[in-house]
Formats: sequence, C-alpha cells, structure tokens
Amino acid sequence: MSIAKHVGSVEPSSLAWLEIEDTDGKVYRYVRRGPSSVTSPHVDWRLGAGGALVAVLVRDQAGVPLLRRDDRGLPSTISVNTISGLGAGHGIASYAGWEGINEYEQELAIYKPSTESRNEVPQPEDVNKLPRRACVAFAARCARRVQLLLDEWQEVTEKHRYAIWMAIAHAESTAFGRPFDTQAAGGAIADQARAVVAVAAGAGPKAAAASAAEAAATANAAAEEEAGASHAIGMSVVAHYATGASISAWNAATTLGAAAAQSASAAIWSNYDALLKAAQEQQWTNKTQVPPSFFGPMWPNGEPKDWPKPSIPQIRHARDSGERLAVQAYVSEFTPEDEAVSGLVRLYRALSNYHKARGGAGLVLDDWQVLVPADEPVEA
Repeated sequence: MSIAKHVGSVEPSSLAWLEIEDTDGKVYRYVRRGPSSVTSPHVDWRLGAGGALVAVLVRDQAGVPLLRRDDRGLPSTISVNTISGLGAGHGIASYAGWEGINEYEQELAIYKPSTESRNEVPQPEDVNKLPRRACVAFAARCARRVQLLLDEWQEVTEKHRYAIWMAIAHAESTAFGRPFDTQAAGGAIADQARAVVAVAAGAGPKAAAASAAEAAATANAAAEEEAGASHAIGMSVVAHYATGASISAWNAATTLGAAAAQSASAAIWSNYDALLKAAQEQQWTNKTQVPPSFFGPMWPNGEPKDWPKPSIPQIRHARDSGERLAVQAYVSEFTPEDEAVSGLVRLYRALSNYHKARGGAGLVLDDWQVLVPADEPVEA
C-alpha cells in the first residue's frame, strides 16, 4: 500500500501543480486539470505561521490520509480544494477566495536513477514514472534496436520485415504526436506482426526473430493504448506494454550471447534514464512529443560484437544500354538511415528481377541522390 505523507512544493501563482511525497519516499507531481465533481478533497488548506495558507493532506477519523492506494504508487488523479491566490514558497500569503474542488492529474514521479541492484530492464513501476508518449517512445526504441535480428531467421520474408517495420514506425509516429492509424496499425499491421511471432516461435535464430517481432508488436500495442488512453488508467497500461517491449528486446539480444544481452540492457537503461531525466527537468506532460532523434546513438556504449548489419548487396557493372529508369521514393522522417538504404536496395533488386523476367538483362544503379526532405509526397 502507498500512503501520502505530506504536501511538498506548490506552484504559488495559480496552483497549476503541487508535489506530494508518499511513505515510500517517492515524490509525485500533480497538474491541475479542471473542476471536480467530488465533495471531499484529498488536499486542503490551513493557516500556518504568519497567517499564510499551507496545503495539507485531508485525513480520516483514524488520522490516515485519504490519499492512498492499495497498490504501489499514489492514485493517478486527486482532488484539491483550490484557492485563487498569490504568494511565494509553500505558504500562500494572500488569496482572493476559494475556487472549489479541482481535479489534478499525476504527471510523473520524481526519481533519481541508480545503477545499484538494477534488473536487466526497467520494471513496470519504473516505466510508469514516464509520461505516456515517453513510454511509447521507449517501447519503439527497444523494438527498433533488435529489428535486424529478424534476418537471423532464414525463413523471414519481405512481408515479415514490412509488418515489423511498420509496427515500430507507427509507435514512433504516435510518440511524436501523430494520430494513431487505427485501421492500419491497430488492424492489419498488428495482426501481421503477431503472426510473425507465432510463425517464428522456436529456438536459436527463430527465437531471436520471434522476440524481435514481439517487441515490435508490443510497441505498437503501447501506441494504440496511448491513442485511446483515459487519464485514470491509461498511464499504467501503456507502461505495461512498454515494459513488455523492453523485455522482448532484451530476450532477443540474449540469443546472441551474454555480451549482447549486457549491451542491450545498458542501452535500454540509458534510454530510460534519458527520458526520465528530460521528463523531470522539462516538466513533460502525457502529450509531450518525443521524436526518435531524442535518443541519439542506438548503442551508446558501442554495438555488440557480431551484431547483424543491414544487408546491402554489391552492384555489378554491366553494359550501358542507354535507357534510364528514374525512381523516386519518399522516406518517413522517422526511418533510420540504414533501414531506408536497405529498403531502397530491396526495391531496386525487385525492379531488376522484374526487368529480367520480362526478357531484359537486369538494372544497374547509375546514380543516387538525396533530394529535399518532405513530410508528404508533393506533386511537381
């Protein structure tokens, strides 16, 4: 059980937020959302030294604060008897009157990272300290890190790769604030990603592919949950999926040995700590956008030995027929460079094979140019 201990810092100009510490020593910041329909608040006010108003916890007849929860962590929303006042520090020296009871939503739990006695990946109670979109970004990053392990499975197809890539891309896009495409990402793509998990189930390379696919599918589920999350329960559910994605990613890395597992664990924790630090220092909300570029290098401490590389075939020279086929491709801003190159090469190979099937000698890449970036294709 978690029980509120005392009210800490309070934003004095408009009571936009307040912080509450629980008996476990964790500090939770709550942000004002709007009027509440409840009649009994969790936080009220009393006169302190010099006549200033001080925020206090409302207690029951036994003297126990009403703000408590049977599970770990304080509730996601609380009710505060709100005043309109101005002042500095905890005590409000002057105020204009009472505004009634308002609802406040938990934004994050203040946390200082420690490297002592850590698990292989952050646990649900750890990830639950992140705002929702940060959870989705964390899940997507974990899945993207192990995506190349799909190629360890010899039976992998382009359909498999596409499903996994799209599942992760939808999560990255959702974390960055783009609307979640329920019809695509929540339907066919999610089903295809889960199908890869079932087909690849097994040992060795299959286990790596299945775990990588599971990470992608779970990251996609986190994005879908965030898109329809309620303030009351959404955060914990999104955090649950994000934790699952990190566990699946770590499981995928373990198939390449202890060194790869250790590198994956360090990278996962590095991403988590970076998100938590930014969320605290910049006062992120559940709607703060988190682009993939936030994380920096995929492997902060260096890529594990023998980690697979994107497959880019060597292009042979051939006689120039004088004919040219110009191909333009628009790549999402969320696409990692190596994935974009690998995908374009696969497109080239498919076109070359088609040319041969129609009686030609195949295509040779003559020129490669990166043109102006665009969010969406535009007509010339």
